[in-house]
Amino acid sequence: MGSIHELSQEGCRSKASTNTSHNETVSELIARLQNNTDCTNPLQIYFSTDFHDEPAVIEKDTLRSLSNAFASTFRRHTEEDERDAIAFCEYTSDTIRLFLYWLTHRRIPDIENVDTLPEPSSAQAKSDYQLLLTRLYYFAEDKKTPALQNDAMESFVASLWETDLTLERLQTILLEAPRACKLRLAVLDDALWLEENEGFELLEGLDTNEMSGLMSDMRDAKAAYDGRKGARGKGKDYLVADAEVAGEK
Repeated sequence: MGSIHELSQEGCRSKASTNTSHNETVSELIARLQNNTDCTNPLQIYFSTDFHDEPAVIEKDTLRSLSNAFASTFRRHTEEDERDAIAFCEYTSDTIRLFLYWLTHRRIPDIENVDTLPEPSSAQAKSDYQLLLTRLYYFAEDKKTPALQNDAMESFVASLWETDLTLERLQTILLEAPRACKLRLAVLDDALWLEENEGFELLEGLDTNEMSGLMSDMRDAKAAYDGRKGARGKGKDYLVADAEVAGEK
């Protein structure tokens, strides 16, 4: 069996647009998958529980072979397997669209390619993009897919370097990211660096009422920050290995 990329490109060719270039937007990719009629073993991906919406179509084995968590979806839900359709209704539709982009291109789209966001240069777009990456990372962690986790992390940390972190955005990211996950560590670590090197005031202003495990995560972030002797964290500092993913080894 070929790689996931080979499966998605060769076994699932669209009779619509064949544009898989670096400049393809998320909307263009989804439209291409919605018009895909040439899969050997097609699987319909719905973005909500409304099955009247037009689904994206991919090779079933592309998803099944991605991780044990995806494979178990078909083992547990034989009805879904029989009707060749699945809805990830517990995640936002934008998260699933971003996941399908990654599954097809094996990279995270740049902010300019996420055409559901405001003007890419705006502060709102950068904030929304970071939140989207946070949700994608949670999806990848939940589905035990380390390759997606690592790609999402690299893009997330790069976005931290490109735009100033605000208290409001930090608050939102920490509420979305589960306790003890590496994305939480990354953003807390970066907040520490901004406070000590750029004079930001972030951590003291947090409303921690609904943030389970935050104090423990802050201690871990401080230890990571001190271990680098005050150097700013990079994406590679927060990557996961296959062996770290519960249930995969």
